[in-house]
Amino acid sequence: MSQSLPTEDRLLDLLALRAVEGISTDAETELGSWADSIALDEAAAVLAIGLSHDAGIEPMPARVANTMQQIIDRGWDAPLDEDPAAPDRTTAPVSPIGKIEPKPVPPAADDRSDDGAGLSVLGIGGWLAAAACLAFTVVTLSPERSPTIDERLAVLEAKPGIVRTSWAGLDDAGFSDSPHAYDRELSGEVIWDPDTNEGYMVFEGLGANDPGEFQYQLWIFDAERRTGDLPRFGEGILSQRPVDGGVFDAQDGRIVVPIDAKLPVGQAAIFAITVEPPGGVVVSDRDIVTLALVQ
Repeated sequence: MSQSLPTEDRLLDLLALRAVEGISTDAETELGSWADSIALDEAAAVLAIGLSHDAGIEPMPARVANTMQQIIDRGWDAPLDEDPAAPDRTTAPVSPIGKIEPKPVPPAADDRSDDGAGLSVLGIGGWLAAAACLAFTVVTLSPERSPTIDERLAVLEAKPGIVRTSWAGLDDAGFSDSPHAYDRELSGEVIWDPDTNEGYMVFEGLGANDPGEFQYQLWIFDAERRTGDLPRFGEGILSQRPVDGGVFDAQDGRIVVPIDAKLPVGQAAIFAITVEPPGGVVVSDRDIVTLALVQ
């Protein structure tokens, strides 16, 4: 790198202050002049979760641990292996569509406890130093490399307060007596951050499509949006104009698709996948393949 870097002490001071109480605009500019702030935040989040397993905090998901271990063993630039073990998923009973009562996401627990469990301000120095080392490696050794979709998914999965909900077939959701023709014993889930509206869809068993014939489109029904705009679809939340979550294609095997919400989502209640003409539509006829309900 051509620019000069701050000393290690200065680097750790900036990172520690930024994490605990915030830093000034000038200090943020100094830090940003040599480091990708997103890479720093992601590294700190991953390592905070990874190093807190002995502090009474719920252990990270197996897929996240596998991804982090590969990064440690092989380096940040090495390609990741697919996880041969299917992640543990417990599918909650799916309510009939007409009786959806989305529950608010509970606030994250205070990370300062009387018995010292969890991460406190006094205990973050070690993982901040480790995060700085990892972020320094990412920025200096591969400054132009972007994280893969599985790496971004692993970071999101490690965040507190995310929403996870499994895909359900039309028969499970009460839409029909049998699954959709493109539901090939479909499984997977939605991982969604209600604070940032970032999210990913994981599928296995979604029928492969020819993009010249049709594409899949995601629709997000928001419990905070008004209803009644599309009365032909019944009453309640299904009568609203849902948020377009993006068009995508599928192939055989496991796929991970980033969610591209075109409008802000207040409280996601239903994620629905439909079959649409190439390029997607503004108003869908709702040929629904699968959906996920936020319980």
